[in-house]
Amino acid sequence: ITAGGYWLSETPLIAGSISWGSARARNCSWVRLLDKKTNREIRLINLHLDHVSNEAKLGQIKVVLEEAAQYQDDFPQILTGDFNNGYGAGLYPEIINAGWKDSYVLSNGDAKPEGTTNAFRPDDAERNAKAKKIDFIFIKGPLSASKSVIIKDRWKNIVPSDHWFLSADINYI
Repeated sequence: ITAGGYWLSETPLIAGSISWGSARARNCSWVRLLDKKTNREIRLINLHLDHVSNEAKLGQIKVVLEEAAQYQDDFPQILTGDFNNGYGAGLYPEIINAGWKDSYVLSNGDAKPEGTTNAFRPDDAERNAKAKKIDFIFIKGPLSASKSVIIKDRWKNIVPSDHWFLSADINYI
């Protein structure tokens, strides 16, 4: 139905703007779609947070959470991306406290997930043991997640990205 985007900075409407010591300009894209099956709108948000500065990550996620909070509580929203941050203190509690639910936790409980990064070296066991889950699919509003997995597909033993893909079955409740 409509789409847009903004920069993850203190001046989100200024293209290429950077704040909080971010290593580079980061942005957020969103789209509102009409689900033809249910005749309901749903909003998808995708981002890639800073990879260096914790202050930048926190500032950037606050911009996203404030923008998403403009929608009423019963409006279905899905937030995806590379958060460059695991479950620890900082971003994750900020997101959960803003009313978002982690599709992976909803589907798999509190079991420690495998890391979602592979640095293009998926067979490096030592590196994989240290990898964190930094990619997420969060949901808000009348949605639930019945399944969520980390996809580790390869083609001719080549990985398509330095991150593994995530998948979640999201349902209206």
